[in-house]
Amino acid sequence: MNVPREPVCLTHGMIIGTLLFWAASELVLPEAMTASQAAVCLAGGSLAILVLRTATRRLARKAFGAERTLIVGNRGTSNLVSKIRAHPEYRILPVGIIDDRPTEQPRVALDRCPATPPNPSAGPQPAGRE
Repeated sequence: MNVPREPVCLTHGMIIGTLLFWAASELVLPEAMTASQAAVCLAGGSLAILVLRTATRRLARKAFGAERTLIVGNRGTSNLVSKIRAHPEYRILPVGIIDDRPTEQPRVALDRCPATPPNPSAGPQPAGRE
């Protein structure tokens, strides 16, 4: 089963944080936290994290638009571009492909996504210059 790692890590962090806060309340606070209060803290915190992260990501996607991506590789780059274009929910815009075999024809139409061969004799080029 392929479970996303990020929500699992956030849930574990919330559980550990709630347990530590519960233990600290036993030592520091005059009135210790009850188990039901710890459960409410865990559930409320987890829900707040999910809601706020979702809202933040949606706002960021609207504000910044699709992420421009340069694809580097030789085998399967056309297939990768097809998959990226088939899933607009990823908000990824392929802007170019660097390929070491430019003479082969790509399997998909790469309009606005030119294939460019590397030029080893040119050496590294500063970003932003053509």
